[in-house]
Amino acid sequence: MRIRIAVFALVGATEGAAQLACFDPATYSAPVQEAMLDSILDVYGFAGAATVDRSCHETVC
Repeated sequence: MRIRIAVFALVGATEGAAQLACFDPATYSAPVQEAMLDSILDVYGFAGAATVDRSCHETVC
C-alpha cells in the first residue's frame, strides 16, 4: 500500500512539475524538478532506491 501511495504522489508531482516547467522553464528547471521528486521518494522511505538515466533529459510541453 505504501508503494502505491508513493507512486500516486510521484505521478501527480511529475504532472504538476511538467506544467510548471512549461510555463516558466527558467524558474522550474530540470534539477529543481528532480530535487522535488527525490524529496517525495525520501518522505516515503524510498530515497536512493531508484536510479536515473541522465543520458536523455528532454522537456516536452
